[in-house]
Amino acid sequence: MSDELERMLRLQVSMEMGIVPLLGADDVNRDVLRALREMSPEESRTFRRKFRKAWRKEARAAARLLKNKKPGAAGFGMPVPDKRAKKERKWLVMMAIIHEVRSRRMAVEGHDPVSEIPLL
Repeated sequence: MSDELERMLRLQVSMEMGIVPLLGADDVNRDVLRALREMSPEESRTFRRKFRKAWRKEARAAARLLKNKKPGAAGFGMPVPDKRAKKERKWLVMMAIIHEVRSRRMAVEGHDPVSEIPLL
């Protein structure tokens, strides 16, 4: 799949999730913060809440996968996340987006997406 097509699919999945697109840029923080600053306060709040919802869903799935009972996946359970935890949160959601893009691509190509994509 071409890089441009995969980038467009990531954009589509991000928008379906209702979050600011995480396209894997070199400086995701700068791009996301710029996009949030350009929105109205209500719209920015909605995007932030949807991102946190997506992150919590992925953190719980990762904890189940690793059979980890303690909080800590990308700062899960921390009252105030530090810089590293925020970066890990973006990474976790980005990996979920990439996984969804690959699943869709394989479904279109006639492959079984569940058996052919390695788990993170």
